[in-house]
Amino acid sequence: MDDKYEVIITKKCRKSLNQICDYITNILYTEIAANKLLDKFENLIDILETTPFIYKKVERYTIIDKEYRKAIIKNYIIIYDVDEEKKKVYLDNMFYGGSDYINKI
Repeated sequence: MDDKYEVIITKKCRKSLNQICDYITNILYTEIAANKLLDKFENLIDILETTPFIYKKVERYTIIDKEYRKAIIKNYIIIYDVDEEKKKVYLDNMFYGGSDYINKI
């Protein structure tokens, strides 16, 4: 019996991750930091495959019709939702922690 969830990185999340890594590498000139962020992102995927409910729920607003959760990696917040029936975790987007991410979901 396989209890693992499939983790799916949405296009929006992949685009955000790429933009963040490009910024860290090309503007801040710290490729090592970008690689560390990618390593932590991969570790997050490993965690979510087995324990997708480990992170807190995002505060609910009437405009949100899903139960979103948030994981924090360094200065960034990853918003995701879990489909228990299909055993899938969708990484919906990634934001700088200081941004108003709630209104961008």
